[in-house]
Amino acid sequence: MEEMRFVNIYTVTPDRLLALSRHPQGKARRQRRVWQIFYWSAGIVMLIFGLLLLLARIWAVALLCLAYLGLCIYRLFFDRRRKLNRHYRLVMQGLSADRWTVALQFGDEEVIYQNGDAVRTFPYTYFVRLTEDDTCFYLWHDDTFIFELPRDSFTVGDPAAFPAFIAEKLTPSVK
Repeated sequence: MEEMRFVNIYTVTPDRLLALSRHPQGKARRQRRVWQIFYWSAGIVMLIFGLLLLLARIWAVALLCLAYLGLCIYRLFFDRRRKLNRHYRLVMQGLSADRWTVALQFGDEEVIYQNGDAVRTFPYTYFVRLTEDDTCFYLWHDDTFIFELPRDSFTVGDPAAFPAFIAEKLTPSVK
């Protein structure tokens, strides 16, 4: 068995899932931004039309516009938590354990990924880049498949040394 140079393990809770979802990366980030712009724009339009129709005393259409405004507000501020809680419950029903644990183990030759009961091994050639922010490292395969590694979840290895280690692994060797 290969010695692991870095190990990142964390337990997924509904709050942690929500925190990780607040800063999407890649394609998900662009999609979220497009939907935010749509709901903000539709909400503002419905507010204006609703108020104008109220002033004109066209009650039924005004209430319909204001109801749509309420839907926009709900989608912008509350729907994500509901969807993530549902996702969390569905994953927990499928797990044999009472906790949802995600582990990434980095050896010299490969990355071992464990998500609940599923285990998969990836060669370093599978990944294309590493990015980071204040709370996480993001190990990218492409724009739709990204591993999030919270900085506070490293149990083996120093998080400060992780970018250099990965950069060495991702750089193709020149012979």
